[in-house]
Amino acid sequence: MQARKFSNHLGNLSLAAVTAGFLALKLVVPVWDPFWHEACVRFFEAGMVGGLADWFAVTALFRHPLGLRFIPHTNLLLKNRAQIEASIGNLVRHLLSPAQLRESLGRASLGAFFQGVLRDAGFRAYLRDKLRDVAVVVARQVAAGRLRRDLITDLQAYLETEVNYADHLGALLHDAHQRGMIDDIAEYAAEQLAEAVDRHADTIVDYVYRKIDPDFLMQFFVNKDRLKEGLPKLRGELAAIGADAAHPMRAYLRDAVVNYGVFLRGHPETQAHVKAWVLEFLASVRLVERLEGISDHATEALVGDLEQRDGRFIAAIDEGVEHFVQALDNEETRASFDQQVKAVVFALIDEQLVGKLADVAQAAMKKMDDREFVRFVEGKVADDLQYIRLNGALVGGLVGLVLYLVALASR
Repeated sequence: MQARKFSNHLGNLSLAAVTAGFLALKLVVPVWDPFWHEACVRFFEAGMVGGLADWFAVTALFRHPLGLRFIPHTNLLLKNRAQIEASIGNLVRHLLSPAQLRESLGRASLGAFFQGVLRDAGFRAYLRDKLRDVAVVVARQVAAGRLRRDLITDLQAYLETEVNYADHLGALLHDAHQRGMIDDIAEYAAEQLAEAVDRHADTIVDYVYRKIDPDFLMQFFVNKDRLKEGLPKLRGELAAIGADAAHPMRAYLRDAVVNYGVFLRGHPETQAHVKAWVLEFLASVRLVERLEGISDHATEALVGDLEQRDGRFIAAIDEGVEHFVQALDNEETRASFDQQVKAVVFALIDEQLVGKLADVAQAAMKKMDDREFVRFVEGKVADDLQYIRLNGALVGGLVGLVLYLVALASR
């Protein structure tokens, strides 16, 4: 900070030094060789002239020297402010124009650039910390409840209104049929049905009596007890179907699965029944409560992991970045990455967007009043301007000394 303050006064100090040297030598009687005395006088005199000239030139850029407004070609920055602001806008339009970007990015290897950046250990550490900070903020927002409620509400609405379960199930069965997996599904279905009969005999009997008219069943002398007694035989038959691929009913079950998949995708009434069944199931398992529980558990686990700087989240980031860097070693992958990134950039940057960015840059400059505008520009080049003034004093002094020596030589 002290060095900064000193540099801000370097021009004034250099001008004061050469002025003091000139006045001191003019006011005192020479006590050493007149040649050296006169040489020093000429150096300080010319340095004073050069310092004053550069002080005037530098000051005239930003304000009226000594407040003298009648001097022409002063206060140049404010006089040309409108042109400067327009030039900044034009510069943005030129640098970000689609043609300029295509030319500049066309020569660049973005894959190699990202690979080099991501291999830097310092940047990797910075990236880990920033991603961790973002994840902590997101986790805390979820834990706060609002984001969690929104996510759960959106997910519930999607599951209840947007998903065509019958169509998806039919597509899965069709894909399984194409892959030759229908027999596996038939085997699994038979085994699960057998286990369901074994575990839920009472529920099955009650369901049958609810869905089928009891008077109809009694025509065949089938009551609940008789029906329940027949379930073990049904379970054994289903188990046999599941265990024996050559079982006569196995082929019927396979065909039934295939036909059911086709039926699901082309029968609106069945699709409606499947949707109603799924909604009933989701309600029965208290979907919202389960989603909330999953959310709470996931949030708690994530926050706990993020509190460890060597947790699984950070390890996953490192693994993903390393995998990406290694993938870019392949020339085809790197070329594909370049092409995709450039395509995204070219799609985002168009003339209209560039114009808006230029307008934003100009608007930001126009928001400043004149004093702020001068302070902003002057602050960016303050050190350089001070060294220009120092150079003016030194160069002026050296020129004065050279002219003195030339004059002596010509006598």
